[in-house]
Amino acid sequence: MEILPILSALRRNKVGAMLIGLQIALTLAIVCNCLSVIQQYREQMARPSGMNESDVFTVINTWVGQPDDLKARIAADVAALRSMPGVMDAEATNGFPLGGSAFVTGINLKPEQKQPNATTTEYFVDEHGLAVYGVKLIGALVQCG
Repeated sequence: MEILPILSALRRNKVGAMLIGLQIALTLAIVCNCLSVIQQYREQMARPSGMNESDVFTVINTWVGQPDDLKARIAADVAALRSMPGVMDAEATNGFPLGGSAFVTGINLKPEQKQPNATTTEYFVDEHGLAVYGVKLIGALVQCG
């Protein structure tokens, strides 16, 4: 491929050369933006979550229909998991951290506030849930009427 005829044609047609330069600049801007977004996601993924992720294992159990003894079945399943060797603890919950679904609610600093200051995730767990996630209860949420 010879470069001199290409350069000669670009000198004669300045608008074409500017459009090619603009295309290259736009492509470079898009690629740099994508790389920046990927870098930000990598940094977020590398940040510690505060959970003992390596020791948490999730099992999703589903029943056909709505059994009458659902509570007893869940209790039996959780008891079976707790009795397995190597299992530190087990619990049944509505969701789990880093699981992608949970109950989200707003936090208000004053009772008369209309808009929440922030949002938080609620996980419905018992004392076993605290042990499973390796957290310590320092306060309790009290909801009124």
